[in-house]
Amino acid sequence: FFVIQIIQEKKKSEIKNLKSKAEFMVTVEWPSDRPDDIDTYFEDPLGGLVHYKSKETPLVNLDRDDVGHRNDQITLPDGTMIDYKENKEVVTIRSIVPGEYVVNIHMFGKEAKNKAPVPVTVTVEKLNPFKTIDSITLLLENNGDRLTAVRFTVDAQGEVTDVNRLDKNLIEIHN
Repeated sequence: FFVIQIIQEKKKSEIKNLKSKAEFMVTVEWPSDRPDDIDTYFEDPLGGLVHYKSKETPLVNLDRDDVGHRNDQITLPDGTMIDYKENKEVVTIRSIVPGEYVVNIHMFGKEAKNKAPVPVTVTVEKLNPFKTIDSITLLLENNGDRLTAVRFTVDAQGEVTDVNRLDKNLIEIHN
């Protein structure tokens, strides 16, 4: 355990010296006509986790936490209210750090009157240069449902060397 802790501390100190620009983006989208609250849990190679309660690590940001229809009205600087009907969460990875990244989706709040499953599309994109790494649509049916959408491994050059869907429950591990 002590050796692992030393390695993690060394990696964390190396991150302080990295340039901070978005290298990867993960989007989680579900139909705009659904009021359901879907949450994204994202783990980086250093064990950092972003989700609705913790939106930032030294490496990763949850740029948008969408709660279904509850945050669809936006107030502009001039006071004008506009409706933003898109259901979308966005996670950005700001530097190249080798290791495994894991994305879970979680049905946090399902509208009781709509029994139909919610299709949730998870897309991983490399931004520099642009390339879609993975995209999958999964179904969440009930409150509390959780799925591992994707796990991907990045090497030191920023290339994705593995993509898989082996289950890893980030909610249980980190809550």
